[in-house]
Amino acid sequence: MLAQGSFTLVAGPGQSAGPSSAKTAKASPTWGPTAKPTPKPSSTPKPTPSPTPGPLTGSSVTIEPASFSCSGPDVDVTLTVVLSASIPGSAIITPTIDGTQGTSGSVESAFEQQPDGSWMESETGASSDLCTRYGVGQHTIGALDSDGHLIAEGSFTVMP
Repeated sequence: MLAQGSFTLVAGPGQSAGPSSAKTAKASPTWGPTAKPTPKPSSTPKPTPSPTPGPLTGSSVTIEPASFSCSGPDVDVTLTVVLSASIPGSAIITPTIDGTQGTSGSVESAFEQQPDGSWMESETGASSDLCTRYGVGQHTIGALDSDGHLIAEGSFTVMP
């Protein structure tokens, strides 16, 4: 996971997620709230294809693998967020998970600008950490602009 204070699947605001295999480790917002969301009732979870395009063309959130089992072997889960080149580095965005907002921050503080002008942030964490933090069910990760409009979204499914 990325260092404390950066976008992360596991650590909430004020929590350290430990070392990261990601290339970008800048101070920025964190993915996810500090409180564990209440698991949604689940019948048979269905994996969601990724990437899921956001309402803003060129923006996406990809979680790979998009589904994993808490009773299976621990696997690496990679979160990649790509924001459109039309978003300025100074823009303030807010990460969300399951509708709960994380800490806001500027695009340039959390993302690395790519040669095509888009912005990318990627990190990898253990499936066991996600099982513990979010529980069984489908979970949605998104990014909101400063007006609260959804600019990118993706989802992953935690199976028993």
